[in-house]
Amino acid sequence: MKKIGIITLNDNNNYGNRLQNLATQKILAKLGFNAETIINKTIDRKNRNIKYYMKRFSVKKMREFTEQIIKRKIIDKKKKNHITIEKRKENFKIFNENITFSKYIINEYKNLENIEKQYDYFVVGSDQVWNPYLQHIKDVNFLMFSPKKKNIAYAASFGVEKIPNDMKEKYKEGLNNFREISVREDKGQEIVETITNRKTIVTLDPTMLLTASEWLEFSKKPEKTPNKKYILTCFLGKITKERIKFFNKIAKENEFEIVNLNKLNEKDYYTIGPSEFIYVLKNASLIFTDSFHVCAFSILFKKPFYVLERKGTNINMNSRIDTLLNKFKLMDRNLKYLDNNISLNCDYSGINSILESERKKSLTFLKKALNIEEI
Repeated sequence: MKKIGIITLNDNNNYGNRLQNLATQKILAKLGFNAETIINKTIDRKNRNIKYYMKRFSVKKMREFTEQIIKRKIIDKKKKNHITIEKRKENFKIFNENITFSKYIINEYKNLENIEKQYDYFVVGSDQVWNPYLQHIKDVNFLMFSPKKKNIAYAASFGVEKIPNDMKEKYKEGLNNFREISVREDKGQEIVETITNRKTIVTLDPTMLLTASEWLEFSKKPEKTPNKKYILTCFLGKITKERIKFFNKIAKENEFEIVNLNKLNEKDYYTIGPSEFIYVLKNASLIFTDSFHVCAFSILFKKPFYVLERKGTNINMNSRIDTLLNKFKLMDRNLKYLDNNISLNCDYSGINSILESERKKSLTFLKKALNIEEI
């Protein structure tokens, strides 16, 4: 059995990241490969210092960014918060038992030749593995230690609409080190084709290659669940007072409870892991979010949801969700104004045929990239 090494983000605090990692491994296993995730612990010290961020962000954005970091560190150090954060980490650790990890760990740019020899292919993706503004972007994400013939990118995401000019050459070299590339969003397709003049395709996030029933096999009921129907909110960005007021209004009108994920002061739900995340999303009556993967799972489980613009970030990261909503003809789920009429229903009448078509296209890409002959 041929062996594949998966290179992705190793974020044990993000639901979508862990779920897409598991999905990638499951799909590759279905295709007949022994797939395992290689932990990448390298730090790009050269391109991640204060000068780097000052060059790209305004003084105002830099001040906001610094204030966020300081505030987060102060909050995290409080004893009661520390206990909550550690419990969340433990639940993520339990979920990670579903994922096969390689015995090889990339700590620095050492012994990479030895690692390269252990695998027949490497797959980079999904998630924002090529986001130029995040801490992780480095040579490993472009598999510079491996020959091009082994290198595949599946549903890789840039998370942004363009690459800074002074990084384009690095990206050109890195992207050209892949034999086959598919991306997760339309803007990513534009970036690859503009920088490298290579054609690529947009494929489904790996979480959507598994069916709803397959995901329910990993679902787990949390210790605490609502006593009645509920609105689920899950935001990675800032939740404004205006939005909180709006959610409370909708909840009151429909006699719903509100379950807020990712809010540290609501520890019963902040501590849940990816398995419990699946459960609370599957059983929600209405969902509000700024998260790509919450949107993806809402579609898989055919739940009524609305996506709002992410607040409190320095860069525009909407392209991923725009591509997803366009693909599934759900642009009406993009909530631009809080005075819009909210529906507890969502038209999923054409979803099955779109999913079937997109899954076929995505799997065809993987089979071709991995030299699987159709029977």
